[in-house]
Amino acid sequence: MELVSVPAKHTYYRPARPFLAPEAAAPSVEEERPYGDLLDIGDVAGMRIIPTRLQRNVTIREENAAAGLEVMSRFAIDPRWLVYLPPAMSPSETSQREDLLEHPAEAFAYYRQQGVPEVVCEEKHMGSRAVIVVCRDEQTSRTRFGVGEGAGACYTRTGRSFFEDAALEEGLLDKVRGALDLAGMWEELDTDWICLDCEILSWSAKAVELLRGQYAAVGARRGREYLRIIYGPEYTAPGNLERLRSRRLGTKRSLAVREFALGVEALERFVRREPLYRVHECVFGVLALESEPVDPRL
Repeated sequence: MELVSVPAKHTYYRPARPFLAPEAAAPSVEEERPYGDLLDIGDVAGMRIIPTRLQRNVTIREENAAAGLEVMSRFAIDPRWLVYLPPAMSPSETSQREDLLEHPAEAFAYYRQQGVPEVVCEEKHMGSRAVIVVCRDEQTSRTRFGVGEGAGACYTRTGRSFFEDAALEEGLLDKVRGALDLAGMWEELDTDWICLDCEILSWSAKAVELLRGQYAAVGARRGREYLRIIYGPEYTAPGNLERLRSRRLGTKRSLAVREFALGVEALERFVRREPLYRVHECVFGVLALESEPVDPRL
């Protein structure tokens, strides 16, 4: 019952190297797809497994892909600008303090447990999540993004144009470009394009009627009243508070991690100058995951 290893008497069969003759080898991705910047529905339809550097494989289920395809095909901006979509944000652990659902102490405790030695705290203003891709000039947008006009784009976290007014968008991009010029960021980063994951202030720029009609009162007070926007006007009732305290955060946290991995992967593929469909595979994956049945109040 002992395993031993002994040298072979001779080589019984010498393996062929390479395994296939050069003319029989499988074509490369570029040879299979000579038009790498053309998108194909087959690249995103059905269940897909997307390899990423940060999270290994991220699985996109067929039903999520169908929902993402609906949004992408009907509402998204020119896909050549869509090199990144931001992830969902996960809430902190619930607080056991009386009449409070969330408290900074739980957030600090989480980072401490994760070994994070320092955090930066900033005042939270009510804004709308946006992604801004800005080029140094129109020549860059043509050579790097393949877009013939314009030198940037501003879009929502679901890939839709942030502004309905093209002139307003162009004015914002000009201001961002001017700020980057003034700060010398093009030279410091040695780049001619920049992608910003940011928040547009004020919130009224995107949701003025909603702000006036429903959230003006609670928005005027940066404590627990603010959470009525998210959890409803009666979330502080004892029964509702206890129910929200027992919510499960694991699903939302898993979603946020997977979306983050896909967003970073999309940017890295774009920086490596991989074909557009390879970048778009990851961006589409983020959008598809947004259709997962997770409680939106999380």
